[in-house]
Amino acid sequence: MPRVFVAVDLPAQLKKSLVKVQERLKRLPLKAKWVEEPNFHITLIFLGEKSKEEIRRIKRILRKICKEFESETIQIKKLKLIPNENWIRVIAFEVFASELKKLQAKLVEELEGDAKGLHLTLARVKKVFDKEEVVREVKQFDFGAEFKVEEIVLFQSKLSSKGPTYTVLEKFPLSKSSIPQP
Repeated sequence: MPRVFVAVDLPAQLKKSLVKVQERLKRLPLKAKWVEEPNFHITLIFLGEKSKEEIRRIKRILRKICKEFESETIQIKKLKLIPNENWIRVIAFEVFASELKKLQAKLVEELEGDAKGLHLTLARVKKVFDKEEVVREVKQFDFGAEFKVEEIVLFQSKLSSKGPTYTVLEKFPLSKSSIPQP
C-alpha cells in the first residue's frame, strides 16, 4: 500500500536557496542526512499507508476542504531544532502562516493523520559533536523568504536505501472565494 502525506510544495527558486542554506549548515559539528533539493516541502499531515479506495476518499475530502481556504503568503525565516536544543534530531525552518495552520487543523480533524507544527525540514540529525556550537550557530542564522501558497499536494512517498522519492498524486487549489456569497 502506498505511503501518503499532504504537503505544500515549494517554488524551484526557494529550493535552490535552501540548498545554499544547507551548504552553510554542513559546517556545523554534526552528522546528518540532508534533505535533497527535489524533496523540500512543508508537511501538513502524514497519513501513512493507504489503500487505493482510502486514497480516493482522501482526495474527495481534500477537494472539499480546499474550497474553505484561500491562498496565503507565508514566511520562512527562523531556524529551529526539533524536538529541542537538548535533544537535536531535526534542523528545520519555522513556517509563519495563519491560514495554513487552520488548514492543517482541519486536515487533522477530517483525516486523522500525524501532524507536527508547521516546519520545513533541512536535515535529520544523526549525531551532534558540539551541542553548544550548533545551538549558538542556529540562533544566529539569518535567512528570510516568503512565497504564496495557492495549492496543497497529496504525495506518495516511496522509501529506498537512497532515500525517499515523492510522487505527486494530485494537486488541490486553495479556492475559497473572497467574494461574499448572497
